Amino acid sequence: PSVITDGDLVLAETNAIIDYLLDRYPNDRLRPPAGAPHRARYLFWYHTGQGTLTPLMLNETFFTLIRQRVPFLFKPLVVLVLNRAADGFLKPRLRRLLAKAEQDLGEVPWFGGETLTAADIVLSYAMESAKLKGYLTEAHPNCRAWLERMYADPAFQAAKARDGREQMVLAP
Repeated sequence: PSVITDGDLVLAETNAIIDYLLDRYPNDRLRPPAGAPHRARYLFWYHTGQGTLTPLMLNETFFTLIRQRVPFLFKPLVVLVLNRAADGFLKPRLRRLLAKAEQDLGEVPWFGGETLTAADIVLSYAMESAKLKGYLTEAHPNCRAWLERMYADPAFQAAKARDGREQMVLAP
């Protein structure tokens, strides 16, 4: 989990940390102010990143791990149940969100509007995961172009260099 300390403050949760930092170091480029043209879009994607898309991608990862590790004797039943759960809930929801992302990124280059925002930052993990797991296909050129813009951003490159990992998502 994400945690920061600032003096006596200990704060967890990615979006809470980002909000705290943006309150402490105001930046209207990263968080459009109330009344800004793309504020509602920003709010939707900022909260969808951690509240919906990332949990769906993590569930997909858990399903994959369980399918791979379930004992042989139970595998047919467990795989059947997990596939039905994935096909009935997880995959349709992912497809709808990615279709909305594709549509929105066809209107403006970033999830929060014309410039990179905190919404893009919190979505980077889930969108990278969606790409690695095959959910971002040729049918998602705007999403794929967005990822390329993220990869090319100097701040993203600096953060990646500090992190030291080849990729941020460890897919099973």
